[in-house]
Amino acid sequence: MNYLVGITGMCLIILGWIFSIEDIPPLKLSILYSIGSFLLATYAYLLNDVLFLSLNNMATIVSFVNVIRALKRTYKHSTSMSWEDLFALQYNRVSGVEREVMNFVKEHLKDSVTHGLEHTMRVYNLSLRIAREYFHRGIDVDMLVLKLAALLHDVGRPLEKELGEHHALLSAEVAKKLLSELNLENEVIERVCNAIVSHSFSSGIQPISIEAKILSDADKLDAMGAIGISRCFMLAGITKRSIAESVKHFYEKLLKLKDMMFTDVAREIAVPRHEFMERFLEQLKKELSESVMYGD
Repeated sequence: MNYLVGITGMCLIILGWIFSIEDIPPLKLSILYSIGSFLLATYAYLLNDVLFLSLNNMATIVSFVNVIRALKRTYKHSTSMSWEDLFALQYNRVSGVEREVMNFVKEHLKDSVTHGLEHTMRVYNLSLRIAREYFHRGIDVDMLVLKLAALLHDVGRPLEKELGEHHALLSAEVAKKLLSELNLENEVIERVCNAIVSHSFSSGIQPISIEAKILSDADKLDAMGAIGISRCFMLAGITKRSIAESVKHFYEKLLKLKDMMFTDVAREIAVPRHEFMERFLEQLKKELSESVMYGD
């Protein structure tokens, strides 16, 4: 029984070492190491085993180093945030910073139909979906930058018509002002703004960072599939665009989006959405043929 306690402790510590290579939250690593170290120390104390006492001391030191490494990796751009916000960010919960930004977006886009809060939250959640897949592959994504960029990527749209500038540029300006007021680090603000500026299909600016590519793909995905079709005709109703003109929009933009994705994860998500739009257009063409006017 004593040997089982010791071996279990050592196995837990080794698992912690292995998991520390991945993006495992530091708190989980700490718990895993603590339990393993406690079991190993208990075994060593019961049997007065010098070897296991030495192993436990070594394991504790290495474990502590790994936790510090995990903390630095997780929070490298977040030193201006509270611990409550850092914890929320790490565990995909809504942090205080995000909550303030969400409230700002909700108020700022309350009159927007096709690019309002619903669109923003779909882009936000699609961004997280893509980012999680990259985390599993060991690719580092700054979740703070990505979340804030997703929430703020369209806040400049209400000003676009009035000021005559592209909404991506205006959104970046609004985001910079807001995030500065929230006392975020300049590096974070700059990366958020860079992602916002390059997210739009029509801006012609290519995204460079992984966060910018994910945001751009998430935004394009929300213009595809059933949601994309719905938004297309919602906009048609607002602008009084005809069905024929809307169909033209599919061929000029929406059906091209699948091949414009920057990430392979987004491309996988895009395929069924693209195919759904193709089936929809095929059926729509059949039904539109009934509107043809024939001579007397």
